[in-house]
Amino acid sequence: MGLEQEDEIPIEKTLRGLVARARTKTYAGNGKPVGHPAIEGTTQLEYKEGNYFYRDIYVTGENNFAGQEILYEDDKPIWSMVYFGSLNLSGLNQYPYYRRSSKREIYDFLKESLKDNATHVRFGEGITTINNEEFFYEDEPNKEFEGGVGFSGKEIIRFKGTVVYVMRYQGGPLPEGWVSNLTELKGLPPDATT
Repeated sequence: MGLEQEDEIPIEKTLRGLVARARTKTYAGNGKPVGHPAIEGTTQLEYKEGNYFYRDIYVTGENNFAGQEILYEDDKPIWSMVYFGSLNLSGLNQYPYYRRSSKREIYDFLKESLKDNATHVRFGEGITTINNEEFFYEDEPNKEFEGGVGFSGKEIIRFKGTVVYVMRYQGGPLPEGWVSNLTELKGLPPDATT
């Protein structure tokens, strides 16, 4: 396996860097879903870089969703994260005199937050907050895996202080011996960037 653990590795050469790039090229970047997903009735997004392949596959309900991200090296899964979340659109009804938010605005704000902070969010390691005039994004870690290889947390979006979106996530590297999302990946193209 093309992996090494080093101290001062540029983030773009790490597992975290690759997952961050994949997320910005797929969901956060409005990537085009594949025509025939592996599971019928789901949306599947994919990204390939060198001998690494990323897949995000999810299903949506009216206001909720569930999915899984998987990173493969040479067709072998090496990292995964599962997630489940929902919108709370009823929270917006308390603002009848303000411009109302919509699902699209919530998801557009989420995508911008993910793109602008790709290497810092959804890795369960720290709280990241992003504000605009009306929306507030927070990635809150859960310390249950502290000291281990896994991670979990939840991301929250508030509109004018009211929670309108919550997603819980959990995941981590899969091979034995891995200790963090900052493991260096070998086999990436020389021009790998965030």
